[in-house]
Amino acid sequence: MRKRHSIVIGQKRGIIFLPDENMHVALNPMERTLYRLFLAHPEGIASDSLLAHWQELRDIYEQESCFDDQPLRDNALESLCSESKTVFYTTVSRIKRKFVDILGGRKASPYIIKRCKDGDYRIRATLGQRTSSSSNAASTPMTSTSGSAGALVSIGANTSRWGTTPSPARPPQIR
Repeated sequence: MRKRHSIVIGQKRGIIFLPDENMHVALNPMERTLYRLFLAHPEGIASDSLLAHWQELRDIYEQESCFDDQPLRDNALESLCSESKTVFYTTVSRIKRKFVDILGGRKASPYIIKRCKDGDYRIRATLGQRTSSSSNAASTPMTSTSGSAGALVSIGANTSRWGTTPSPARPPQIR
């Protein structure tokens, strides 16, 4: 039986805490947005279906980004979801590099976003409980369930998955 690996999202922007390894990984806002999206979808997401998750990406990036300018944030997300997938592949690669640099290839394996045989991308690790050893990691309680792949149940007690009320924007038309 495989060991379950957990991840705790830090209160400070950019920090991912790995309680099993007692390590932190710092990600930039776009990397952390993509990482949180995949944590929320343990079933996996196809790179071609990122646009279907537009509102969720937008809500996460609004929390992660330091930009107050919504059109600027939307442009960054449009690049991530573009048909060429260049920004998507680059972002996934940068996330992988940061985990491998800190943990080494073998230990990083459950924490990185990988393309599976079915073509979907997913993370094996699941969102974990806040523990006393990660007191700097988060200020809101987090819960998860243990299914075959693990599933996100809730984060805090706010109105949506990521603690904000969803905005009514529609996904852009990608050229």
